[in-house]
Amino acid sequence: MRKKQWNALGYLFMVFAIIMGCFTVVYSTAEIQIRTAIETTNSPSNELIGYYIVANIRYVIFSIFTWLCFLAAFVCWICGWLEKEEI
Repeated sequence: MRKKQWNALGYLFMVFAIIMGCFTVVYSTAEIQIRTAIETTNSPSNELIGYYIVANIRYVIFSIFTWLCFLAAFVCWICGWLEKEEI
């Protein structure tokens, strides 16, 4: 691949990282709201606990995807930086 292609791929991964970061924020606030609801009730229902578990799993998955996209973007930019220009 050429230098410009590596840089474009890096920018694409950075856009994906920003989108995944937005999903991470959404699911972290949902997890906080569900945890607050569980703590305020005396006997939380199994359904509420299930929602809490699902929200935690989604939060972790989108956090991992966000960091992987950041890492892929930096790797693409480094590969573009190391790519030799053809004359």
